[in-house]
Amino acid sequence: MNAFSLPIIVSVMGILAGIVSIIGWIITDVNEKKNERMIRDSIVQNKTDPETAKILLAGSEKKAKKENPYVMLQAGLTLLGLAFGYLLTILLGIKQNDFGFWVMLIAGMGLGMLLTFCIKVKMEEKKREKNLENKE
Repeated sequence: MNAFSLPIIVSVMGILAGIVSIIGWIITDVNEKKNERMIRDSIVQNKTDPETAKILLAGSEKKAKKENPYVMLQAGLTLLGLAFGYLLTILLGIKQNDFGFWVMLIAGMGLGMLLTFCIKVKMEEKKREKNLENKE
């Protein structure tokens, strides 16, 4: 194995990991929609009363409401933390072959995730306070 083969292998593995995760997400999404369609068809074919139909369809509605509104914030700050970690490795002169290089990258990502958590908590507190004020 020469000095140029390791970066190529790592790059290919990174690209393949992204492709596999996207394919997995698509398969999961298609299966969920297929199951929802089967439930709706079953309700129509069996002429289920409206109350039972609401109960059967409540699961898919709850899932749609539970989507995380902070996903993009988390992704953005994690990537910014990764960039910050990389910048630190450049400024400190840490080489890519060293263990410290990877530690700095992971620490930067961790700081980004921690910052996301703090922002999320603050935003939810404000939302709760606003809801309490509206109820009064």
